[in-house]
Amino acid sequence: RNGAGKSTLVKLLAGKFIPTKGEIETSGDMYSMLPGSVSFILNQSTRKNAIHHLSYQDLTTKEIKKKIEDIKKFTELNEYFDQPFVQLSLGMRVRAEFAVASAKKADIILIDEVLGAGDLYWSEKIAKRVEKMASDGSTMVFISHNISQINRFCERVIWIEDGEIVMDDSVNEVTKKYEAFLENISWQTDDLDDKTVKFRN
Repeated sequence: RNGAGKSTLVKLLAGKFIPTKGEIETSGDMYSMLPGSVSFILNQSTRKNAIHHLSYQDLTTKEIKKKIEDIKKFTELNEYFDQPFVQLSLGMRVRAEFAVASAKKADIILIDEVLGAGDLYWSEKIAKRVEKMASDGSTMVFISHNISQINRFCERVIWIEDGEIVMDDSVNEVTKKYEAFLENISWQTDDLDDKTVKFRN
């Protein structure tokens, strides 16, 4: 739930926070797609922003050009791709930022709540892109409390509450227990079949 420590954990893994105790060991190239991980210059176009972002990665000019075309195709911005970013709608901006953030291939990719943006069409398109990244060999570390997305993307789930691991198991085992837990605290009853709303005051 909110405040459980999910985002703190992923920032520790990404190296944005230094642990006060203990150690973090990782194996392989890691890339984080955290909120704000791609900062666009408002008066520049999506194309120029994408080139600027990709230029910091270990890519050749030919590879950057190919990725730019892929980003343009994915966003479906067409002529807006070369217009100032500030002139785009919020939905267009989210699509552009996600397309640029997801352009890099890495061994491990950290994702923190970036899959719910836009309408149903774009949510599904983003979801399919994430699935392709996983099928191409990347390990996805997906931070979320969206049960349907967790069931769709994950094989292993770690449930965190107040910074502590409550459960670490297969997706079905953890989400089943977590939903029962939410139902318990939502209805304020130990009987999960009792849906009587308790009115107060």
